[in-house]
Amino acid sequence: MSITVKDGNGNSQTVNTLPGLGQAASANSLPVVIASDQGTVPTTQANNPVGSASGATSQASIGTVTGPAATIVAARTGAIGVGRIAVTLFNAGTQTVFYGFSNAVTTSTGARLLAGAAVTINTTSALYGVSASGTNEIDVTETY
Repeated sequence: MSITVKDGNGNSQTVNTLPGLGQAASANSLPVVIASDQGTVPTTQANNPVGSASGATSQASIGTVTGPAATIVAARTGAIGVGRIAVTLFNAGTQTVFYGFSNAVTTSTGARLLAGAAVTINTTSALYGVSASGTNEIDVTETY
């Protein structure tokens, strides 16, 4: 498909447009060219949580702090496809918990996890947290 447009000087030019979205046939798809000096192009997806074979559960007690934040879950690393894929946090307490990737997280800098809420984070990093007030229990599920 093409359209005719005018440039800044008023000259008409024909411009090819992209095919419509949702091509059902490969004949309607755009070709992809890889340069001869292009390195290897990865074709697998690493750390895909779908179909995970194992997991681990734990609990963390998170309180208000003025120093380093409490560790919710330690870092878990490994070769691609071997280490932790994701962490699910569930705030089983009655107060908001703030979490982040540094033990310097505060109620001003952390991501908010409301009481009764859950979040899944695709990460191998450690997570830390502080409570808005009191002490809260965080249920942790790690997916490997």
